[in-house]
Amino acid sequence: MSSLKQNSLLEGKTIEEVRGHIGSGAATAEDGVAGQFERVAALNQELHAFVSIIDPRGRDAPTGPLKGVTIAVKDLFDLEGFPTRAGSWATSSELKQESAPVVQALEGAGATVIGKTHTVEFAFGGWGTNPVLGTPWNPWDPIVHRVPGGSSSGSAVAVAAGLATAALGSDTGGAIRTPASY
Repeated sequence: MSSLKQNSLLEGKTIEEVRGHIGSGAATAEDGVAGQFERVAALNQELHAFVSIIDPRGRDAPTGPLKGVTIAVKDLFDLEGFPTRAGSWATSSELKQESAPVVQALEGAGATVIGKTHTVEFAFGGWGTNPVLGTPWNPWDPIVHRVPGGSSSGSAVAVAAGLATAALGSDTGGAIRTPASY
C-alpha cells in the first residue's frame, strides 16, 4: 500500500485547523483542495473509499467560512450530476438534478465536495463490507485488509486516511460510531 504520509499542510487536519491555516495565510484554499484531490487520486485505488471522485480543478475558487475544507459525501446523499447508488447496482443510475440540502449548505459555506464514498449495500450492515461494489480498506493496517466498520465505511476511510477534511455519513445502527471505534 502507498504511504499515508501527509504531503501538504492541510492534509489530515480538522475543519478548524484548515480554517486556521488558511486564515493565517500559511496555506491557500486552492492549494488545500488541489492537494486533497491529488491525495485521493493517488490512494483511492488502494483504499477504495470513493465510488466517484470529483476533480476540483477548473471550478471557481471557494469562498466562505469553509473555503479549503474538502467534504466526502456518502453515497446515500444526492449530489447534483451523480447517481445515488446506495452501494448497489439495483438502484437507478439516473443523474440527480439537485444536491441534498446538507450538501448545498456545505457548498454554500465554501466547502468543496471531493467525491461520493462507498457504503454498505443500502446502508444495511455494520462491518463496512460491500460484496457488490467493494469494501474500503481500513487505512490503519496497510498490510491486512481489515474492515473499516459501519455502513459509512467509505466516509470513515476518507477522513482517517486524510483524503477529505470531513465526510457526510448516516447512523441508524452504528454506521458512524462503529468506524470511529475501529
